[in-house]
Amino acid sequence: MTLTFKHFPIPEHMILQSAMGWHTMLDILTTALLGEKVEERSVYMQKNAALYGVDLNNLAR
Repeated sequence: MTLTFKHFPIPEHMILQSAMGWHTMLDILTTALLGEKVEERSVYMQKNAALYGVDLNNLAR
């Protein structure tokens, strides 16, 4: 199965933060679809913030 989506336009200063957010939501969806225990969103956000170099204490607005 392939999931394709487009989220445009994204302001340049928010690209990494948006990628982190989508990655977080897709991790939660995948976990739920696999029938596994879904953790709090903050658990996934912390993991993905590290992957994308996003400072959760200083989010772009």
